[in-house]
Amino acid sequence: MTDELGPRLGEVIGPCYTADAMCRETGMSPAGLDAAVRELRVLRLVSSDSVDLYPAFQVRDHTPLPHLDAVLSLLREGIDSPWAWVLWLAGQAPGNPLSRIEQLAAGEAEDVIADAGRTVWSWAP
Repeated sequence: MTDELGPRLGEVIGPCYTADAMCRETGMSPAGLDAAVRELRVLRLVSSDSVDLYPAFQVRDHTPLPHLDAVLSLLREGIDSPWAWVLWLAGQAPGNPLSRIEQLAAGEAEDVIADAGRTVWSWAP
């Protein structure tokens, strides 16, 4: 995957689904997927060539991770940029060996939500 952030971005966030593949993986209809994106239950990225991409790391057992909406809602308060959000999710909180998305998948939602709140505060102008 190559976009304005560079060709190595794919190494950071890993594989992504297209809209059709995301629908197949999750069992959502296209309208359901659009609703999930609007409600921030699913993270959608738009590539520089206008292709909708859905990071695979947000899906476990054919289901988007719970509490992703709470995290993304907080992050949006600081910056309305899905590309910034995906990089934040792929990164590690200080002192934690897991990425934030791995923490969320491991059931550590409270820690990730708290970290998102601190991050939003640090992003404030």
